[in-house]
Amino acid sequence: NEHEERPKCSKTEANEGEKEIDRLNSECLRTGRESIQQAEGGGSR
Repeated sequence: NEHEERPKCSKTEANEGEKEIDRLNSECLRTGRESIQQAEGGGSR
């Protein structure tokens, strides 16, 4: 299935719903920063 093989962050999708993508990206960055802080503060598990 071509639709499934397409990458999640495709440019066409970004053009169709840039605001939604931007919101998801900001959420992704925030959660990413939190996970990084946990990794630094909690040490290696």
